Amino acid sequence: MKKIISKIFLNIENQEKRWLFGIIICALAVSLSYSFHFHLKPSVDAKAYDSIAWDIAEGKGYDTNSSIGRPGPGYEYFLATLYKIFGHHYPLVWIIQSLLLAATAFLVYLSAKRIWASGSPIIGIFAAFLIGFSPDLITSASLLMTEILTVFLITLTLYIFLISADSRKIWHAALLAVAFVATALTRSNIIFIAVPIIIFFLSTKKWKQMIVFCLLTLVLFTPWSIRNYKIYGEVRPFSGALGLLYVGNHAGASGELDLHYELPEGYGDFSKMTQFENDTALKKAGLDYIRLHPIEFLKRAWWRFSIYWSAARPFAFWPHLQGIAKIITIIASTLYALIIFIMGLSGVFLSNGKHAPFKEKKKNLAVSFMVLMLPLAITPLIIETRYRFPIYPFLAIFAGYALYCLVKNRSYLYKKMATLAIVISIVLANTGYDIGRNLARVLGRLHGINN
Repeated sequence: MKKIISKIFLNIENQEKRWLFGIIICALAVSLSYSFHFHLKPSVDAKAYDSIAWDIAEGKGYDTNSSIGRPGPGYEYFLATLYKIFGHHYPLVWIIQSLLLAATAFLVYLSAKRIWASGSPIIGIFAAFLIGFSPDLITSASLLMTEILTVFLITLTLYIFLISADSRKIWHAALLAVAFVATALTRSNIIFIAVPIIIFFLSTKKWKQMIVFCLLTLVLFTPWSIRNYKIYGEVRPFSGALGLLYVGNHAGASGELDLHYELPEGYGDFSKMTQFENDTALKKAGLDYIRLHPIEFLKRAWWRFSIYWSAARPFAFWPHLQGIAKIITIIASTLYALIIFIMGLSGVFLSNGKHAPFKEKKKNLAVSFMVLMLPLAITPLIIETRYRFPIYPFLAIFAGYALYCLVKNRSYLYKKMATLAIVISIVLANTGYDIGRNLARVLGRLHGINN
């Protein structure tokens, strides 16, 4: 078995471009096949995005009521652009989103090579494989939802950041700001990765790049902020339901999205409110709860953090998945979460250790910091499985690093195995804790597998 693995890895190193090309083409083919096989029509959230985008494409504008409660406006305008050019056709969206998934796999490969310039091709190739054949992302590509565009944009932002890290050209920092703002306007919690970006510029004394990045980011957020202020009388650089502060933080909150939560008393008549008024009232109720019950807030934030890293959260409970298709998806999604969490986190620790074979400390540390910021960004609100997809490209890169360390680089193997064993124990223990705490929900979903 060891000889077979060694031959495969040797072949990857000798035929790097062929492996990369094969992964990207096969991933694209699998994603397209999935989308066209299930041929999904928009429903629930996807139906809302579709409706908003079609209104924009027809010239009716961005809805000022219901749309403010959804992440955006990046994805809505992305869809609207496609509809405006090509008409209201869903297969075109599936094709574009499958192409974005393939492009994300390619960017992950390039990013790995940027972080560890002297590293092995195995790192980038394995990272590209994990993204291109992610069952979660393949499923997302068939849906009219924000996830695939968000994952692509955050990976693009990461890659441009790594270019900026190796450069002192001002236009690289400007390009980074454009990519970052596009990502944040698609999924607002991504804004937190600005912290490690700014710290990196400060630590490397790239003052001009930092100033350009910060100023241009503010400038690019300004038009949408002004538009929202004129309509709602409140500064909002992006859309999104701040009322989720209450949904995730009240006496009966589980940490997850619950559509049947009890509305707070004393904040007005919700039956007569617009979406914006509803969202504003819920935001105030959530902030009041956090202020009055800080310990309860921290407890629920911990629940959300635990759910984020739990492998017992497969992306498999969709109406189009029934019977054997649902069972296969549950198994594939769960195994994928285990692999990318265990290998990805192991890679974070191994790459920052003193025995790391490829030492690109500052870039490596900045990307590791991003891995920490992404889950922290959503712990104050609510958590669903798809909310953790933006971390997948980062974990895939570190998973490639861990694979190289464990299989190819045999020096200090005992320390690497110890790191892997600790991460496995933590991930499995947290997954067990999540299952135990939410046993009724888990059993309920498993009971419905054949329905």
